[in-house]
Amino acid sequence: MTIGYCNFILHAILEEIVTLVQAIPASGETASGFTRLRVKAVIAETADASSIVFETPDEQANAFRYKPGQFLTLRVPVNGEDELRCYSLASSPATGENLKVTVKRVADGRVSNWLLDNLGAGDNLLVMPPKGIFCLQEGVGSVVLFAAGSGITPVISILKQVLLTTARKVKLVYANRDRNSIIFREELERLRDFHKGRFELVHRLDTEQGILTAQDAGAHADPAGQHYLCGPAPFMQAVKDGLRAAGVPDARILMESFDLAEDEPATEAAPVSDGANVAKVTVRYRGADYAIEVLETETVHTAAKRQGLNLPFSCKAGFCGLCIARVTAGQVSLKDNLGAISDGQIAEGLTLTCQALVRSAEATVVFE
Repeated sequence: MTIGYCNFILHAILEEIVTLVQAIPASGETASGFTRLRVKAVIAETADASSIVFETPDEQANAFRYKPGQFLTLRVPVNGEDELRCYSLASSPATGENLKVTVKRVADGRVSNWLLDNLGAGDNLLVMPPKGIFCLQEGVGSVVLFAAGSGITPVISILKQVLLTTARKVKLVYANRDRNSIIFREELERLRDFHKGRFELVHRLDTEQGILTAQDAGAHADPAGQHYLCGPAPFMQAVKDGLRAAGVPDARILMESFDLAEDEPATEAAPVSDGANVAKVTVRYRGADYAIEVLETETVHTAAKRQGLNLPFSCKAGFCGLCIARVTAGQVSLKDNLGAISDGQIAEGLTLTCQALVRSAEATVVFE
């Protein structure tokens, strides 16, 4: 599968999600594109991470069929507002297990804290069927997996698929802060022991070996194999740089990125210093106009949050596309874009509010 084709499919998926997201009505009404799923179990994985296991009704079985590496979008009611977050599936269709996502607590996070503090077996959540293209590609060569923290969730799904449905050799390099932070530690060790000779498990702990560097990542490269990466942006960049330096072509590097600084609480409007360069921005969201001030060094999304306006988002890394909006006046530029929108969409006026820096004195941004 070519990179261009992957981008085309990704843009189509993101446009579909954004259309559904922007059609979501107020709490209590039926949400277009979402299905109410019952929580079968909540499993503690570490001190700050738990897995949520869903039951899928028979009549929804086809809609919730998925490929390893895909994600679910959850609609979560927090303090009277519906918040949307994407969580990768840690389950694998090869095992026949129930749908399972894993949530790691974020300090002061609106959604992660609500889920971990309130959700229990028997509860219900609105869930969108699986999406995503970070999936196992066809091939016969080795598979090298890199994950950091909760980036293990789609990676373990792919790992199980490789081990159970192919004869390919696989290596997992898994970076964490310390041993107690390792999500799925026992499951990974069972897989390693059962598939001796095929599966190599490499733990990288910051407290013992230091943060993984590009050189470290390059030492695990196989130029003839496929490489799958998931973790925070700095981790992703280091691994990608190391793989490239080791001779791995870009076509053999597949990435899923996220930013754990995701769902900070809304705050009261902070004063802006008189000497700061400030843009006057109108944000049209759910039919209402909001006037906010945006500093030249902050994104539209950050400025809105600082002034008490909660806008849609999930990854905050320029990947998921849930924060997409249209610029109808003024100019903006993007700090980063990990594939959420194409150059053509940018030319048409679309932007990612989590990455959008305002480059004019005034601007208008519309969530359509």
